Amino acid sequence: MTKIFAECHADTQLSKTLFSNCDTNHAAGHGAALKRLRETKENKTIALIDKSKTLADYFYDCTLVKTLSLGVQLRKHETGKKIIYLENGLEIFLIDLCKDIKIDLKLYNLPNDRKLLGNILKSMKVDYDLNFKNLLNTLKQKSIPVFDELKNFIDS
Repeated sequence: MTKIFAECHADTQLSKTLFSNCDTNHAAGHGAALKRLRETKENKTIALIDKSKTLADYFYDCTLVKTLSLGVQLRKHETGKKIIYLENGLEIFLIDLCKDIKIDLKLYNLPNDRKLLGNILKSMKVDYDLNFKNLLNTLKQKSIPVFDELKNFIDS
């Protein structure tokens, strides 16, 4: 089973919902996610991280395999370990994705504003936020090309 180290609570919820066949673990920051990725002995391991001002050296040790729509980078280390990097952060990813597939975040009592949505997603309360979970479950039910590509990357 593939193990995913997600950098924040919102990324953890995203991973648990969309990639339910994986073992997702919260890693408390991109540095911790990349450190756990680097140190694990298991090769079927992925770090899911967001935009950051500084990234650990291990990020740059991983080769860019592909850039997907919505600012998603897929990276791979020579050991087979992988990184999914949301270049613009989860809030921009979700706002842009929902705009593309015509889902109004307001229907889920979530703001369309980057800063306001970011505040919600950065809170530990997001683990229990039914609005966010309902949005993720709706997204899971849709046929979304970027999610299909992410699943293929995880499974490859």
